[in-house]
Amino acid sequence: MQPPPAAAPPRLAGVGIAYSTDQGERCASLDAADLPPGTRVKLVIVAPARYKLNESTLAGPCAAAPFASVGHAYALAGAPTAPFVGFALLGQPVIKVSGDQLTADLDRDGVGETFRQCTSHEGVHLTVWSGDRRRWHGYHYLGYDTEPSCSDAESAGE
Repeated sequence: MQPPPAAAPPRLAGVGIAYSTDQGERCASLDAADLPPGTRVKLVIVAPARYKLNESTLAGPCAAAPFASVGHAYALAGAPTAPFVGFALLGQPVIKVSGDQLTADLDRDGVGETFRQCTSHEGVHLTVWSGDRRRWHGYHYLGYDTEPSCSDAESAGE
């Protein structure tokens, strides 16, 4: 008799999508409701062969909510002015960079999670991984065609 499969790890809390709009708004979409202005957020922006980190704060509601698949939209103060899509992290996790790898122990289990970003036909999939297990998935609609670069594991819905 085979042992039962291991339970999937719980969905990571405090992870969301940070993005800019064509109108110049800088926003973070997070599962958490009613976060006060001034709440600190770390932004992780994944670019080919490198990462960009940014400290930001929430600055009230954001009108651009329909672009992201995650909960509540907040305006960002201190976010990059160049167009971007990336991760918004609550709780001020310790982020480690080693070469071209960035990790953050988001669930405090002693193992760093990694961040991936890829494109589908009209948007960006953002995923967080613990080893080979996907722990979090978000989608940001771009509104224009892009060349798909996601694997099935990266773009599969929740």
